[in-house]
Amino acid sequence: MYKVSKHIKIANSNVVLQDIGLCLLERVCGDGELWVVGEALDAVFDVFSEDHVDPVVKEIDLVPKLKTLAPALKAKVGITYKLLYLS
Repeated sequence: MYKVSKHIKIANSNVVLQDIGLCLLERVCGDGELWVVGEALDAVFDVFSEDHVDPVVKEIDLVPKLKTLAPALKAKVGITYKLLYLS
């Protein structure tokens, strides 16, 4: 019985982690302010840095989505930097 309940707890936590990951990805991919995107990325790194959540990372395609986002984020940082410090 213990093994079954342990697997149910793991399955439920994976569903919760998937929901958290998808919510954070929405914040990261949105056109919000740069500090909000930065905080969401920080939370993604905090939540998904542990090895035991790798199946969830694969399930929600976290790495490919973040790789796709990287060029736009770099451009946004560059524009913000120019607006704040070079004008």
